[in-house]
Amino acid sequence: MQTKKKIYFMILIFVLLAISILTIFGGRNIQARRALNRFSNLIGTENLDGVRLTIYYMNTFIFTNPISVDELIRRSDVDSYTNKIIVYGDSLEEHRGLLKQLNSKAFTPVIKKSYLDTRLCYIFETDDDGEILVVAFGDLGNIIFVNGVEVKSNKIFIDIIKPFLTEDAIKKLAGYFN
Repeated sequence: MQTKKKIYFMILIFVLLAISILTIFGGRNIQARRALNRFSNLIGTENLDGVRLTIYYMNTFIFTNPISVDELIRRSDVDSYTNKIIVYGDSLEEHRGLLKQLNSKAFTPVIKKSYLDTRLCYIFETDDDGEILVVAFGDLGNIIFVNGVEVKSNKIFIDIIKPFLTEDAIKKLAGYFN
């Protein structure tokens, strides 16, 4: 009788563990998919007039304490080492095909959570809905967070913003393009 109880207990523990693992990773996947759906709907609209892309970046050759996304955004208004580029709907319209290349393969969550020290992030937002997609890079693009969820590194996340970067920005972000 005692052995039967142990077996039931072990099965219960296994089922609870399996449910926990599926919930944790399934939840991350749902967040990433929701971000993709909102972005796809945004890009699929007829008119991109109310859409803007803001790119925040810092020279990758400057050594500082680790920087969060919020800190990078805040610094863009107060120091000369952090820069901001704003791209409005009409310029985005020209690159709609490139923007549509973001697909579900690019939004694959990773199992382990990394620490983010960001030197580059960009935000797609609208006047009505606010932030739709926030992409932050750490470790020169080897770590990517989309709306707070770490996803597998994918070249498309950098390719999306390349047409909007100045020559100076590309020089400062050279490590991301190697």
